[in-house]
Amino acid sequence: MKRILFSLCLISCLYVSAQTTTIFEVKDNKQYLYYKSTLLPNGNSVLIWKDIYDVNGNKKPLSDGFKPDMLIHANSENSFFNVDQSKSKFNPQYMYIIDGKIIEINKSEVKDSNILFFEKKHNFTSKYEYNLVDKKGNFKIDFLKDDIYLSVKDILTRKKNTYKIEKPNLDNYIGSGFINIKEEFRFDLVVNYDETIDLVSKSISKDYLNTILYKTRLSNEGKKVNNLVYNLKIPNHVFLYSKNDAGKYNYGGYDNDFLHFSDDLSINNYIEDVNNGDIYIYGLFGDESGKLNTMANPKGFYIFKFDKSGNKIWESINNINDSDFNKGHVMNTIFVDLFQLNNNVCFTIRINGLKDFFNYSIVDKVSGKTVKTQALEFNETFAHLNDVNNNYFDINSSFKNLKQLKNTTFDFNGVVAFNLNSKIAAYISSKNSSNKMFFSAEFSDKGIWLNESVENEYFKVTLFKD
Repeated sequence: MKRILFSLCLISCLYVSAQTTTIFEVKDNKQYLYYKSTLLPNGNSVLIWKDIYDVNGNKKPLSDGFKPDMLIHANSENSFFNVDQSKSKFNPQYMYIIDGKIIEINKSEVKDSNILFFEKKHNFTSKYEYNLVDKKGNFKIDFLKDDIYLSVKDILTRKKNTYKIEKPNLDNYIGSGFINIKEEFRFDLVVNYDETIDLVSKSISKDYLNTILYKTRLSNEGKKVNNLVYNLKIPNHVFLYSKNDAGKYNYGGYDNDFLHFSDDLSINNYIEDVNNGDIYIYGLFGDESGKLNTMANPKGFYIFKFDKSGNKIWESINNINDSDFNKGHVMNTIFVDLFQLNNNVCFTIRINGLKDFFNYSIVDKVSGKTVKTQALEFNETFAHLNDVNNNYFDINSSFKNLKQLKNTTFDFNGVVAFNLNSKIAAYISSKNSSNKMFFSAEFSDKGIWLNESVENEYFKVTLFKD
């Protein structure tokens, strides 16, 4: 690879603009290194500790009287769940925070709530907790054999109702024309931004040339409201798995430390535009099929856009010609993601394996045309993976164009933001501190939210709107 990383590194001027808003800033000698804000699902605000800040920096406290030790938000962002360990780490307080009110729940009920702290998607709204269960109320379901039930628990009263739901026709997933199930066959329950719920499933043809995403809207009583079908095909190419947060993972292999896909849902993933209901389905493709938990040779990525009624608007099929990307990879080492960014969507690829590869592409929301694609190189010249966290990248002290950033670490989105946006590059390049610095970023249709923290100095969040 002979690409030069960051031609923007030579920029050293300080950038100030009306299109840049300081969302939050605190200065003192506390340890703020690696602090981040949390972008909320609407993309219009961020969560910092126990307060929400909008695009203009206006502050809205969640509530008083709690410590946010483990604070997560619902997909609808109208509800938060927290574990407060301020009184006791061994007997913490479990609570919902809804419209400024704290609703405590007993420790014995937490397990029955099935709240997964380290997942991107959560199963509660401002009113209910939702789970798929079998007839006996177990979360572990054999989706091929068991009947499926929807468990709905009222957050305030803690009353739970269970409703049998219509199981999707297994002939759409299982049979001679479809892949053999190597691990677990599973349906997924997704809680949407508007607090509706969908049963999501995917079929994959035996030759991997066709995959169909089914999204069935359910009522709170488990009744089918509607069913949308997204049929995906890429001529002369097959669909490949990737680590995209759509499916689940297990550990296996020698010493039980090999992470592998535990279902086939990672064949693709999707994001929804909460403003209009448009759906963007994304993933990787290749020339030869790569079965679950095997190696494959990716050739590029795709994005299909559908409107809220399930009508296809456009498809964007993008080849990537790079030997480090095209050679064989264990597919669960390939991280892909899709973000909305102003009037575009941003597709990112990160591979940490035998061959490291880093790439981002900008695709226009209206036309589906690729505006920009850029591969990023990390080596002794510029940066290297952080020894502690392989999601972070350290600037090498010998890099002559950014000597002032020799103590600087980026997360992957921070690297993309630096390379993509010249104003962010200029802003970061103007920084100079003898203490350790950290930059991370989040993307939304409002712009790029840049987090910066300097050891024993300050923590700051800035929104770059263009």
